[in-house]
Amino acid sequence: MNILFYTPVNFLCRDVVSLMLELKKSGHQLILLSQIKKGSLHFYLEENHIPTYSFVSTVDFSPVKIAMQTIQLIAFCWKHKINVLFSHLEPTNLVSVIAQYFVPSRIIIFRHHLDLAHLSNFDNSFAYRLTYRFAKTVITVSARSKQYMATVENINADKIHHINLGYDFDLYPDVNEATVYSINERYSADILLITLGRLDQFKRPHISLDILEVLVAKHGLNAKLIFLGNGELMDEIKAEAANKKLSDFVFFPGFVENVMEYLAAGNFLIHPSLSESSSVAVKEAALVYLPVIVCKDVGDFHEYLVNDINGFIVNQETMADEAVQIILKNYRHEKKLRLIADSLRAEILKKFSIKNVIQHYEKIISKE
Repeated sequence: MNILFYTPVNFLCRDVVSLMLELKKSGHQLILLSQIKKGSLHFYLEENHIPTYSFVSTVDFSPVKIAMQTIQLIAFCWKHKINVLFSHLEPTNLVSVIAQYFVPSRIIIFRHHLDLAHLSNFDNSFAYRLTYRFAKTVITVSARSKQYMATVENINADKIHHINLGYDFDLYPDVNEATVYSINERYSADILLITLGRLDQFKRPHISLDILEVLVAKHGLNAKLIFLGNGELMDEIKAEAANKKLSDFVFFPGFVENVMEYLAAGNFLIHPSLSESSSVAVKEAALVYLPVIVCKDVGDFHEYLVNDINGFIVNQETMADEAVQIILKNYRHEKKLRLIADSLRAEILKKFSIKNVIQHYEKIISKE
């Protein structure tokens, strides 16, 4: 089959790459089309003999832009004889749903978020409601997301399919131990906390800062915090750190290419996020044996995390207080933390291996 992946991003997404390469092994013909200029995602796929294209709109007016993108997509599907189209994320999902009435291709849209549309107040927008009302097949990356769509958004559950994200974990490069050592030297601390993700209100980065403040100011510990990511709260968090006299203990490298080395250098991943479907940050932390502290009733954590067995799960409202107690109780017990991290890593490798989920995608693809 000719399978098109349609996306609004150009950075390397290992779940997308893993799925495309695995489908290619099965004999399918894969193509990538993006709404943005070519980037690392395109270059990696081209190195693996998967053709990529990009259509970049120069029009700012949304209705005209959407119309142009839809016409381009329709023409592309006919020209390349696309049998199945996988659309990722909302900008391409809308265009794909409109185009489905003008192409012979089966259109399958991916939903990578759970309740972000509601939290961001765009769930009642015409475009959003049109997308999920008329989409014929939707793949969600967590069971909780499927349940939310059916019960809260009143979307027909029969057209929603939950398939876990799938990874070829060999796509992650080996951690450079010398780089890890260098990071540990640069941020010398008895407790190095890592928060990975966008700095916005739904990821709640201020919670990480609150945890650090208690460890440093109240308990006198040599603790430091690294924020890996950018976002609209960056300046606010920096100002809050200065007001709390924590500027010497908080660091903002932003987006880094060697995120795995930073994670490997840490002692705990602090993940206060309230909006997840299936967290990539927690999976990446698990790969390098970094213990994680996450919130209860968020995303799919309940499907693979067991408190104090392979991670730490705290209440959303009292995360800072509970996380502090977990850190104080455990940070000296390296053997226990390694056993917890080992257990999570094994679960991640099993549950999210592309080898274990590809059959579900093949089933969707072959369904008439």
